[in-house]
Amino acid sequence: CASGGKSGFASCRDTLACFDKCGPDNPGCGLACFQAADAKAQQQFSAAADCNAKAGGAGCVDAVVACVAPTGNKTCTDIIACLGPCKGASTCQFDCLGKGSAAEAAKVLKLFACSDAQCKPACGSDGACQQKCAQQKCAAEFTACIGG
Repeated sequence: CASGGKSGFASCRDTLACFDKCGPDNPGCGLACFQAADAKAQQQFSAAADCNAKAGGAGCVDAVVACVAPTGNKTCTDIIACLGPCKGASTCQFDCLGKGSAAEAAKVLKLFACSDAQCKPACGSDGACQQKCAQQKCAAEFTACIGG
């Protein structure tokens, strides 16, 4: 993503939320979001977006955590409880991740990346199926979250 040399004052988390509001068919809006970010946020956003475009999943946890910049003290299970009412709304999800520490947010993202890869194909959007599957197929990530 090129900013045309322009930058603003928005954080990377704000930029993610802005992009989410633009939708996929509005590249001018996305560029405006990117240009509203400060230089550091533009770098963080580009790193997270590039990683997700190339690999996605667990390999991008560090880049996403750097962008969301969590500063709270909530645990992994607290963050997951916060995410429930979000119903997929990205701004809400970023706010929930921000309420945890970087380590706890990373645990959530690793668990979700594993669950998406291992469980989503079989479970779809069935939450109970995904949780049972994650307990079995993502045991290390599930234990790290529940234990932390």
